[in-house]
Amino acid sequence: MNNRTKPDSVIKILIVDDHPLFRLGLRTAIEQTDDMIVVGEVETGEAAVTEARELGPDVVLMDLALPDISGIVATGKISAFNENIKVIMLTGSLSDEHVTEAIAAGATGYCLKSADAERLRLAVRSVTSGALWFDSIAAEKIGAKVPAAPESKKQDAAQPPPTMPLPMLSEDRFADLSQRELEVLELIIKGQSNRSIASSLNISMSTTKTHISNILKRLNVSDRTQAAVKALSMMTVMHRA
Repeated sequence: MNNRTKPDSVIKILIVDDHPLFRLGLRTAIEQTDDMIVVGEVETGEAAVTEARELGPDVVLMDLALPDISGIVATGKISAFNENIKVIMLTGSLSDEHVTEAIAAGATGYCLKSADAERLRLAVRSVTSGALWFDSIAAEKIGAKVPAAPESKKQDAAQPPPTMPLPMLSEDRFADLSQRELEVLELIIKGQSNRSIASSLNISMSTTKTHISNILKRLNVSDRTQAAVKALSMMTVMHRA
């Protein structure tokens, strides 16, 4: 039907959603390409875990709200036995809690159900290549907590931006970072600006910028938001009572 060359490898996809018509739409979008194939469809989170273990898909398209366990819980279970399986959350929810919990559970993508077919395929290809992929609105929710550049406003030090719960960064997962760089990264995730970080750690602005530059380089990301997202995806979460 077309002259597209066959890809060297085909991306195997497991669809998880309790609505048959939505699953059909996803399958249709995927089957329009030569480099993706649907290897299974399930309706529940527990079935997703079982099928992911048996089928070994490259990517799971995971609904957030499922009849039994949530898509976030199912994602955590899948990541626990095979972290090479990439999970993209498919949802209409953009709550801060859902976005950050999905990342912490092991999701490497967060896509709105309203996304068009091409955007969905882009998300699949992106996570398969090893990148993190988040719908722009979801990324903005994280980015809103992570200032893109140091503010020059005088009230900055006295009135830091809103914060999110501080994750517990596991040193073995961030072996390339020094202890000081880990401290800086934690404050980036909390949403502190360069000025606030320098004040919190009692270091100069120049030293702060050097640490941030090193963090971006070692995490292989290009900005603070990406650093926060990647750190959240790698972090060990401490559940507080």
